[in-house]
Amino acid sequence: MKSAFTGAVIVGAAAVLIACGGGGSEGAYSPPPSTPINVVQGNPACRAPIASARGVPRGLTLGPAQITVLPAPALDGSRGVPLDWDGDGDTDVVRMDYSYPFSSTYTGTLRLFRNDGGTLVDVSASAILGTVVPDHPRDFEVADFTGDGVLDLYVAQHGFDAPPYPGAPNLFLTLSEGKLSDSFSTIFSPPAANAFSHGSASGDVDCDGDIDIVELNLNNGGANRLWLNDNTGKFSVAPASAFPVANQLRWQEAAFIDIDKDGDLDLFLGARSGPGWNEDILLVNDGFGRFHSAPDVRLPEPFYSAAHAVNNAKAADFDGDGLQDLLLFEIPGPFSSVSKVRLWRNLGNGRFSDISLAWGLPNECTGEVVEPLFVTDLNGDGWPDFLMPGGCTNLGSPGVMLNTGNGFTFRPHQAIANYLEFDLALPIDVNSDGKLDLFFAERGGNPVLVLQQ
Repeated sequence: MKSAFTGAVIVGAAAVLIACGGGGSEGAYSPPPSTPINVVQGNPACRAPIASARGVPRGLTLGPAQITVLPAPALDGSRGVPLDWDGDGDTDVVRMDYSYPFSSTYTGTLRLFRNDGGTLVDVSASAILGTVVPDHPRDFEVADFTGDGVLDLYVAQHGFDAPPYPGAPNLFLTLSEGKLSDSFSTIFSPPAANAFSHGSASGDVDCDGDIDIVELNLNNGGANRLWLNDNTGKFSVAPASAFPVANQLRWQEAAFIDIDKDGDLDLFLGARSGPGWNEDILLVNDGFGRFHSAPDVRLPEPFYSAAHAVNNAKAADFDGDGLQDLLLFEIPGPFSSVSKVRLWRNLGNGRFSDISLAWGLPNECTGEVVEPLFVTDLNGDGWPDFLMPGGCTNLGSPGVMLNTGNGFTFRPHQAIANYLEFDLALPIDVNSDGKLDLFFAERGGNPVLVLQQ
């Protein structure tokens, strides 16, 4: 099974693009068919355990750092994606710039920074084929979707974030003859019309050895889609019987999680805020890419009970018990001035326990965390950690949340404090020295690279 790295999460904090209030209306909510959790299992091909988030140890030095300001200033907003686009073994960066004018006029720029021996070089002019215009990118997935041994990039976009909310086409960037190009219209069938895409997740849902994609939309111009890969890198929409929430535009965040340790990917959907739209759900996979609700699955109650939305969610085994837990950022509504980071421990019986405060997570943060969240081992001890933005009342400054296996320890990081207030960094090892460096896409300014010394 090919591995998939998804960015929709550890954490995103977008400034200009913050959680969007757009979208359309919808009919009454119809819950998907319900099946007991112990019945919805059964594909022997899925029996291999899913890899834990406790990956290759990486080191993060919290001392001096070398800060480099790169050329190519961004527009009003910017989003960065780490991937080895040229297959040479090091990490490059794709940066998608977008503007937020007070009209429907829009401009956007795709930039490609190639890693040349530890130096990021802007090669956009020579390495991008045709005109690729980012239009308020919201979420992304990185994997070898086409099976050619080269990583591809799927981008979920929502377009201009103000009335009339025209939406935008999503992107699928592939490498051919050394150049990146958008292949969405030839890869996905039928090609989707403009939609207000807010969330995505990728993984092998039917255990056939390729990577599939879930796409979430928030208006009637589109639908939630489960895109099934045919093993050749061509995608088609799963039937409604396999994905019964396709026409319920109630969720804006998706995360795959193996809730029951049966080797297949179940699906968490985080709510959008609005009348009757406050419910998070978890759909159980039967191992063949067919999803159902299960009556014995129970999720914790929202922190914000009157109105509730989830901007980011990521599954990882935070406590080392072999079960994947959920880390998420919750807000009370679009364009919120507060957010709450939560950790839900998987109890293994369809239930989760909220251990946020017991594990030392802040009670509440000022500002809305939107940018994709990256969970990774930041200090080389094998446990999944994450970057924490500034603004949390009991933290005082940006820094890192280091996981000890039974709780988080906050470590302020002064070298990145000026940047983490607004943009969360991309954690990458630029110069292959075994230390985790940080790339800041920087809205409205030049990108910044922080090399750990």
